[in-house]
Amino acid sequence: MLRRLTSSQPSLAALGQTRGYAAASAKTKNIKKKENFQKTRSLGFKLKKAAPTEKKKISGNAMVKPFAQTVHRAAKVSDVSEIPAIDAETLKSAEPVVLSYQGDVSKTCAIGSAFSPKRGFELLGERTTLLRKESRDVFKALDSQSRIILTGPTNSGKRELLTHAMAYAKTNGWIVLPAPQLLQYINGTSDYTLTESGRLDLLRRNCEFFQKLAAMNKEALEKTKLSKDYSFGQIKLTKDNSIYDLAKKSVPARFQAGDIFDAVIYELSLLKQKVLQPVYEVDILARPTEYRTPEYKQIQGRDLQLAQLIKSPPQNFVQIITAHEGDETAVALGKKQAADFVYEPKFDPSMVELIKTGHVIEVAPVSALESGLLLDYYESRGLTLKGRELLHVTSGGLLGELWRHVRAY
Repeated sequence: MLRRLTSSQPSLAALGQTRGYAAASAKTKNIKKKENFQKTRSLGFKLKKAAPTEKKKISGNAMVKPFAQTVHRAAKVSDVSEIPAIDAETLKSAEPVVLSYQGDVSKTCAIGSAFSPKRGFELLGERTTLLRKESRDVFKALDSQSRIILTGPTNSGKRELLTHAMAYAKTNGWIVLPAPQLLQYINGTSDYTLTESGRLDLLRRNCEFFQKLAAMNKEALEKTKLSKDYSFGQIKLTKDNSIYDLAKKSVPARFQAGDIFDAVIYELSLLKQKVLQPVYEVDILARPTEYRTPEYKQIQGRDLQLAQLIKSPPQNFVQIITAHEGDETAVALGKKQAADFVYEPKFDPSMVELIKTGHVIEVAPVSALESGLLLDYYESRGLTLKGRELLHVTSGGLLGELWRHVRAY
């Protein structure tokens, strides 16, 4: 079934745009067949069905088998008040140290999708992390560079360092943008607008961006007034309104979400304070999307509105970007030759330029000393680890990675 965007939509021909609809959720069941037929006729191309969501269920016994306590009991044992919280002082530590995400820092990172769902905190009921040497390298680069690229092998802790960057920016009074889940930007599950210039605006994803941005930076955005008046359909904003009002009131404005996104970025670009833009797995933007033009031509990831922002950010934006060791990353780092991919249609030269223009930090796997520090901490919290001599934590210290390795032995 198709999802209705608004009750009254202006003529797309007058706007010079192409409108696409994503498949509705299973809860939407009351759309008439006649309306469905008319919408399909007006689109003139095949609709993309939403990918089914997979819910993986693992028994509780399988998860806590290596430990002497249950998940629920372990959560009650934890007391984050005894753990140093991430703040401006603790982030200056010169030695590896276990810290916890608390208060506004934890809220900002959680809402901003910095914590992966599979890396939960059910064992201890807290979000803990390990401050590493690479963390201090990232903090130093954030103060002097406008684009930092994190590269390294899988499970080396790149995502955790990106979360550290978000925490560092929050403690220093920066505006922190949500970290986009880029797979959701190319999988064809959002309503969209294809402009005359060929830019792909994802309306649902933009509305999610507005909602997260307002929740993550409410106090800072409420203090900043708009530079001019705005009018987006029924939404009327004046200079007396704040950037928070622009983001908050735009959440339900699906049809105008592309233009509102541009307005929000423009207002953020006028701020004197820095704006952190975290991007995880930027290589995904080198892939083709599941969206199609009216001629049924596949749209590339580099044509996304978000991709153009990442490649051409405002001057006060500081980007922290993770990149896997794909072909584009290998060419940018000099490990492969660009001439080998001249006839490769999936190779994206613009992604190579993006990585080349950034300050590259090679992230090494967590050392045995650092993982030992983490394991000592977990044991001090009441968790009995079996097979410790065979265990080595390969990520930045989140408990989901510890789970995965403990269950393997």
